[in-house]
Amino acid sequence: MDSVSRKTPTEAPSTSLTNSADTTRTARLGEKEGVAYYFTTKEPFEKKIAEGGFIEYATFSGYFYGTSHDAVTRAGCGEDVYLDIEMVKV
Repeated sequence: MDSVSRKTPTEAPSTSLTNSADTTRTARLGEKEGVAYYFTTKEPFEKKIAEGGFIEYATFSGYFYGTSHDAVTRAGCGEDVYLDIEMVKV
């Protein structure tokens, strides 16, 4: 899960929120829509990519994962945010 912080870790290490990423994989036992992930299928995810709807996205184990502009807007409540994103094949 990506984390979203309203301030840099040195300014306020305890001020952080969780960001619900979009993914094309199915929910695992106990996972709920909109908590850790928004579950979708490949076609809507690819449409959102084409429309520029993601800040970042990647594939992992054959599934798409991404941080949408909408998710960051909801999490940040109009404030600056910093994303802690796992880098894949960098």
